[in-house]
Amino acid sequence: MSDAAGLRLPGLLAAAALPMALTSAFAHGGETLTGQGLVAAAGALGFAALALMPPLQWPRPLVWAAVCWAGLVGWCLIQSAPLGLGVHPAWPAAAAALGEPLAGAIALDPQAAQDAAVRLTAYAGLFAAGLAASRCGMALLPGLALGIAAIAGIALFAVGWDTGPAGLAKVRHWGDLSFPFASRNQFCVFAGLGAMTALAALAQTWPERTWPERTWPERTWPERTGRCAILAVALLLCLAAAFATHSRAGLAVVGLGLAVTAGLTFRPSRRVALAAAGLAALLALAFAAGTLVRLETLAEAAALRLDIISRAFALSLDHPLRGVGSFDLAFQAVASAYPEGLVQSAHNILAESLVERGWPATGLAILAIALTLTQATRRLAAATACRGRGALALGSAAMLLLHGMVDFSLHAPAIAAVAAMMVGHGSAPPQPAPHRREIRPSRIPDQGVPA
Repeated sequence: MSDAAGLRLPGLLAAAALPMALTSAFAHGGETLTGQGLVAAAGALGFAALALMPPLQWPRPLVWAAVCWAGLVGWCLIQSAPLGLGVHPAWPAAAAALGEPLAGAIALDPQAAQDAAVRLTAYAGLFAAGLAASRCGMALLPGLALGIAAIAGIALFAVGWDTGPAGLAKVRHWGDLSFPFASRNQFCVFAGLGAMTALAALAQTWPERTWPERTWPERTWPERTGRCAILAVALLLCLAAAFATHSRAGLAVVGLGLAVTAGLTFRPSRRVALAAAGLAALLALAFAAGTLVRLETLAEAAALRLDIISRAFALSLDHPLRGVGSFDLAFQAVASAYPEGLVQSAHNILAESLVERGWPATGLAILAIALTLTQATRRLAAATACRGRGALALGSAAMLLLHGMVDFSLHAPAIAAVAAMMVGHGSAPPQPAPHRREIRPSRIPDQGVPA
């Protein structure tokens, strides 16, 4: 069987995982049972695609990252098991109050720990789908950019509807774009991922004569220009949706992600500098038009979140090794101090992971991410297409991790699923160059054709 035939089925499975991950966004960002089911099914397709690929010697950073991530998933399952080992003190208290024995578990909510294990496994499968797509030579970035741009367009047309024929109703933050997510901050980051992907895809199609022609399929100049126009429209559509959310931190990290992606992808030139200056001026104007007024309450919001984050770090020291498995239940002991009501997130993914999983398991997650991004940096020295994928992986990771220090956008399964595919696509080892047989001119002199 030829290499092309061996990669056809894995490529189809990886391609099928993409629309499933994007569709999960319509289920409140993937937070409902339907959305989580779509993400889990997409992850299963990614694992199947990777399993059906021809054998490959994977880089050591990805191998060790997979080991660390598997350890994190295994720990979530141990937390949810009713083993009675290292049980949380709340379980004996509940058993005494109910007057009946309870096996108990490390996690306060075993079902939540099991759900976390399923989601983390699904994200690994979507990472594998991105790897498989890169190895199969799929154009994942244009499809991903156009898919997010389509969702952004639907959200822009749905804004302001009380209800609609398809039930397009807003959930929170009236006056700010949030559909189909429950939070404007999450949708801002999701639209930012689409803008960054469109920018990276635009770099692959950019008609720059100085790049080697072997880095893209042969296309005529009008065809390249047409593709650039489509991707530019997708970029502007995603940016319009991001600015319509009026998310302060979200817009800040989107700008950072775009800067990292563009700086690592495009080669310096006058045309690129002019395009960057025009885009920066447009972004500044859009920010001043809708979000500048929200800076008046920035100090108050920052003080509240810093207080919650500091209490979360203090809470993680109560069970530093085992964790408690569920942040919202553990935080209720101090949540009464907040007049805003129920606090369901620490607004900091590191602090929340320390509370839920403990310090050792959180260390495994950090190590897995660091190893993966180390592999992505190796793509920056590759050809144009590979460099764009690596830059997108680093830019999206920088945006999500920085936003995760003040918010919880990664809690939305749709965002985490899309990010996993993007990072996997940018971390895949480069394809080996096809062997070409060199044809040399014959040394036999031409004897000519007899008359």
